[in-house]
Amino acid sequence: MSASLASALAAAAAKSAPAPEPVTKRARPVDDLAWETMDVADLPATMQERIRTVLAIQEAERNERKAIGDELASLLDLPSHLTIRIGFKWGKFSVAIAPREPTKSGALTLAGLVAKVNALAKGK
Repeated sequence: MSASLASALAAAAAKSAPAPEPVTKRARPVDDLAWETMDVADLPATMQERIRTVLAIQEAERNERKAIGDELASLLDLPSHLTIRIGFKWGKFSVAIAPREPTKSGALTLAGLVAKVNALAKGK
């Protein structure tokens, strides 16, 4: 790690400011869609298998990213309300210090998705 990156991360971690306000708008929104988790049990078996394959690949990537992030975080002493984020933007390793976010839960069923589509089609 370069000395300037290490000192910048250490300076950000050393700040004893109160927890920042939750971010309500991204600087660069990904899209304007309302994404929801869907229960895949009602989908065709071939589609379920493809989804399982993609999820396994994503889990392996998540594990590697977590290992990298944990190793980097071990070099810092972040306050409990902050976390280190890593990315590979434009093919380069990127880091950011961000507020911790609560986890999400709940899955959408196929019937629930159909109901949402019908409601959107009716303009509700």
